[in-house]
Amino acid sequence: MCADDDHDCADFEQHRQMILDELDTERRGFLKSALVAAGGAAAACAAGGTPVSAQAQGSGMARLAVLYKTPNDTAAFDRYYFEAHVPLAKKIPGLRRYEVSRSPIATPAGPSGVHLIAILHFDDLSAIQRGLASPEGKAAGDDLQNFATGGVDVLFFDVKDV
Repeated sequence: MCADDDHDCADFEQHRQMILDELDTERRGFLKSALVAAGGAAAACAAGGTPVSAQAQGSGMARLAVLYKTPNDTAAFDRYYFEAHVPLAKKIPGLRRYEVSRSPIATPAGPSGVHLIAILHFDDLSAIQRGLASPEGKAAGDDLQNFATGGVDVLFFDVKDV
């Protein structure tokens, strides 16, 4: 298989699509396994993380952060994201607030490979799990393949004031 940036490879587009398909399958598998505990019991947060039931509860809020990596066509991404995906994601049960970045994502070293960050607020980790396991949550997760051509990282965590 050719390297990620080897556009001279005769099968570059086929290899690229195979990799994207494999990543989409891995993402769906991660979300399904992380959300199995929507009803309680012990679910692992992010690969091998602490089970939700063992984490400190009671902070009153949890977040779902979605980091969208730079897509092939940023204008098409933005159009689809705000016209189609946001209205779909806003239907996720338990969602309290939906924020998105509005400026380029930077690092101390300069530009990043992230195009947009979405932060969704829920009451707690169980609410995130129930929301993503719902038909509306599944629809939003399945929708990622329609526009997130650069890839996506999904993180969820409990928060507290310090």
